[in-house]
This record gives sequence, C-alpha cells and structure tokens, in this order.
Amino acid sequence: KVLELLVRQKDAEKPKHSRSHSDGAAWMGGSEAGDQANGTEGFEVDPSIDFLDVAGQTDGYMPGDLTSLVSRAQNEALIRSVSEDAENPQVSLTREDFTAALKGFTPASLRGVTLQTSTTTWSSIGGLQETRQTLLETLQYPTTYAPIFAQCPLRLRSGLLLYGYPGCGKTLLASAVAGECGLNFISVKGPEILNKYIGASEKSVRDLFDRAEAARPCVLFFDEFDSIAPKRGHDSTGVTDRVVNQLLTQMDGAEGLSGVYVLAATSRPDLIDPALLRPGRLDKSLLCDMPNMDDRIDILHAVTGNLKIEPSILDVSNENQSIQEIARQTQGYSGADLQAVMYNAHLEAIHDVLGPTEELGNGSNDKSSSSRSKSKYKDFTYFRYGDESLGKDISANPTPQSLAERATIAARLAALETARKRSKAANSIPADTSVNGVKEETAETQEPVISWRHVVKSLEQTRPSISKADQRRLSMIYKEFVVGRNGEMADGEAGTEIGGRSTLM
Repeated sequence: KVLELLVRQKDAEKPKHSRSHSDGAAWMGGSEAGDQANGTEGFEVDPSIDFLDVAGQTDGYMPGDLTSLVSRAQNEALIRSVSEDAENPQVSLTREDFTAALKGFTPASLRGVTLQTSTTTWSSIGGLQETRQTLLETLQYPTTYAPIFAQCPLRLRSGLLLYGYPGCGKTLLASAVAGECGLNFISVKGPEILNKYIGASEKSVRDLFDRAEAARPCVLFFDEFDSIAPKRGHDSTGVTDRVVNQLLTQMDGAEGLSGVYVLAATSRPDLIDPALLRPGRLDKSLLCDMPNMDDRIDILHAVTGNLKIEPSILDVSNENQSIQEIARQTQGYSGADLQAVMYNAHLEAIHDVLGPTEELGNGSNDKSSSSRSKSKYKDFTYFRYGDESLGKDISANPTPQSLAERATIAARLAALETARKRSKAANSIPADTSVNGVKEETAETQEPVISWRHVVKSLEQTRPSISKADQRRLSMIYKEFVVGRNGEMADGEAGTEIGGRSTLM
C-alpha cells in the first residue's frame, strides 16, 4: 500500500512541479505552461506491476527507504526511455525498473551492518530431505506467507540446532539458507566472540543480536556452538558461564526476538548447556546423519552437476559402472568424502588431458633457465677507477664519433628487442592444427571428461574421514542426546562426600 501511494503521489506531483513558475526555477530557463505541457507529463504506471511482489523484497524497509526506492525506479525509467529513443513522451514505470532500483540499494537500517552472502542453493545439497523441510518451515514460510502466520496467536519457532557427524552438511545447509530463503544472514564462528577481558564477550553477544535486529528478518548462525555455550560450572574463569547467561537473556528475554532466527551447528550436542535446548530458545534439534544409499546417490548427483562426466556413469541401467556402484562402494563416507572422491576423479581427468609433464628438477629445464638468466641479467660490471694515466687520454666531453657509435648501438639494440617481441608474439599464437577443415583440440581447449577409470583411481586413493570407532562413539552420543535425555542432567556442582576431591570436571 505504501508503494502504491508513493507511486501515485509522485505521478501526481510531477506535472505540477514541472509547470511551477517559482523564482527558484526561473534561473533554469523555465518556459510557459503551454510549452511544458508538450514535454514530459509524468510517469505512467504499468498496470502489470505486482506491488505485493515488490513489497516482498523490501522486508525491513522504512517509509523513507521506500520513497528512495520509488525515486530510484523513476530514474531507471528515465534512463531506459532515453536509451530507447521512444517517441512517446510518456515514461512508463515497469517491474524491470523496480528490479534495477533494488540492485545495490541498502536501506537505512542495514547501513554499517556486515552481512554474508552465499551462492549455495538447495540443488547443490544432496540428501537431508527432512532437515531441509524443517528449515523451510521455520525460516522461509513465516516470511513468504506472512499474512497467514500473522493470524496465528502462538509464538513461532525461532531457534534450531543442527547437530551431526563432521562433514555431513551442517554449515552447507546454513549457507543455503542465506542464499535461498531471502533472509539477511550473519555468520559467527564460535570462538570469535570470546575475549580475555571481563565483560567483552558478553558485549560482543549483545552487539551480535543488535545487528541481527537491525537487519531483520535475519538469520544469526553460530558455528561450533559447543565452544561458546558449554555446560555452566566447568569453567575456571567464568567467561563461558557469562556468555551462556547472556545468550539465554537475548534468546528468550522479556523483550523477545521478532524477525530474528537463531541457527546453531555442532557435532557435540551433549556439551551444550541444557538451558539453551528448551522451548523458546533452540526449539528443535535436527540431526544431519551419515548418508544412506539413496542419500549418497543424491549427493553424487548434486556434486557432479557442474562437472563434465561420461553419460554411461549417469546411466541408471548401467549397474557395474554407474553412480549406483560408486554409492555402494562408499559405505560410511560422509558428504564431504563423496565430494572429495569426485573432485579427485576430476583432477585425474585433468592430468590425462595435460599429458606427461616434465619435472621441475629436470636438467634440461635447469640449463634453459640458467641460460635465460645469463642472457637477461649481468653477473658483474667492470669499470676503471683511479687510474690517472688512463684518465688523461679520456676527454671529458664526448666526441661526435663516439656519439654516432652510441646511436648505432642503441638502434641495433632496439631492433633486436623488436624482433624478440615479434617472435614471442608469434610463439604465443596457437598453431593451426586443423586437418581437412576439422580443427583438433589442444590441451588448452580440450575439456576434461571424468571416465570410470578416473573414478576407480580416486576410490583407491580416498578414505573416509570418520573412522568406524568415531562413528560408533558419536552414534552413542547422539542416541543418548535424543532418547536418554531427561531432566536429571549434571548441574556442575562439585561432590560433597567426605574425602572427595573437588575438581572442575
């Protein structure tokens, strides 16, 4: 509604200001009203503009920001009309003008706030279907379907915890949220906010939430969350205890959070303080599990989307040399391990295209490099100094004969330099290797294609990054975190039995 009113107001005010005869506009060579009537009559609004769609891209904009946006759109329309050389004096305001005006425009509330951008999309992530759906329901739906959620009197979910095995896509999911959900994104590595000075860590937490509230709707992502929010009572300095208290106050304080979503990632959820895992703070915990057979196939398809690969490997009917066979041989591999398998295969394909190359320590290369260095640089310069007998024969002023010799030498050197440049340019141009009109591909122009032998060689060299023992240990931790969790968690108090030793653990 604000955008429609601003556009109509600008449209109504434009002819009035263009026909004004104020003293301030007289020096600009103003003409009569009849003459200006034949000029620009204002802006004609395209009826196909969907202002609801434009308003959906202006979350967090103040009325002053919308006024500036409409002015930028009108300027874009004027530039377009001048470049098109249209005969119609009416300038039409279209959806493309608003799209161009939104590019590079920063509202007043976001000026001075550092935001992260990401090019990761949902299509570049394989597996984790349930986790992705929960992220969409929590982060994207309240913004996309704001009128529906506005009728809900309950408090919406505003915090999520991503936990799981290392290399299973926790941080990748967060970066996809930044690129897909249309929300502002602030990423924080856990140890970044810790400070040795008393009170500085709590201030950095407050500043983070202030930045997020200024940029709302915003996602505040904490990576390695267990490093800044461990269980209270286990720190000798008390820094992390105060950080946890500050997080509890900011996430579920009296003022509450509106339009700010907290997303945390960790591989050790058992180390996080239990108070942060209660409803109202981190409401839901999502497991990023090790990929099964279907997930591995999905991940391999996502990884190979930007790679040149033989069609036979992507063929489903080919059972022995296909992606299904790769997925069967990579039992226990994480998503990062599967990506490493395909990238190593891509490197093998590049090595085949380049062919056998000479080693850097080869003798021929050393000789050529030494000869080049000798021809380009002088080892030493010899000149006479202090010999009075020789100095008497040398005149102070050069003779015309010596000047002519110097000019001849300089001309020869210039000719040699020009010839060297021409030969270098001729060598840099690739030779025509066409045979019977068909141009052959060289190593520089040939695109590497991943074949099955490249994949086999990569599988022989790649090992899973998580051992079986680590998988069993983490599996027991996650099972205890989900199933065995009750209200009787350790509170950090030391033992009171007689003869017991008080420790920090």
